[in-house]
Amino acid sequence: GLAAAGRWLLTNERWSLAVATLCFTGALLTKNEGSLFVLAAVLGLLVVAHRRWRALAVAAGAAALALLPWKVYIRIHDLHDINYSLADSFDVDHLSGRLGVGPIAFRTLGAEMVDPLQWGLLAPLFAALVLVGLATGLRVLPLYAVVWAVVSWLGLSWIYVISKHEYSAYLGSTKERVVASIVLGSAALTPLLAAELWATTRGRDRGRLRSGAG
Repeated sequence: GLAAAGRWLLTNERWSLAVATLCFTGALLTKNEGSLFVLAAVLGLLVVAHRRWRALAVAAGAAALALLPWKVYIRIHDLHDINYSLADSFDVDHLSGRLGVGPIAFRTLGAEMVDPLQWGLLAPLFAALVLVGLATGLRVLPLYAVVWAVVSWLGLSWIYVISKHEYSAYLGSTKERVVASIVLGSAALTPLLAAELWATTRGRDRGRLRSGAG
């Protein structure tokens, strides 16, 4: 889904956005954290492609319609997530003693993502390509990637703040699993970033050669 959305940013192909919408809908229906990752992706798309908001609105509406039956079902049967509720983000009494959990979770998840024994160099390579892309003047794809990754990372950290579980045991038992979506999503965007950086570099080299020949 992330890669398809990234391709849509570069090419404006409708089929790419359709594939991204299908994948995002699957994420919404499959994972508890699916809403977080999809929201992060939509925010990234809005940041870099706000002028194409109509297409994004149609895609978001289609995903929401697909999710509606499940939401109705869980409301009828009064089903709840046993790990956390986003409504607890507004529970001042609960949050007052757990705000310090956020930075701890943020650092722990970050260390997990760059652990070479867990994920090799997937996350560092992604970060390096994003930084090089921004440094060389690329904006659309690197910014989309940054917004998605950072918002997802912050969102996962926030889940440990609002969770009812004792944070150290909960974080220790889930950190390897929850970062998988960020690392694998970053890996999916890495070839697109590399290809865009390569194309841009070659284009500039050709421009210099033509200027020299002239």
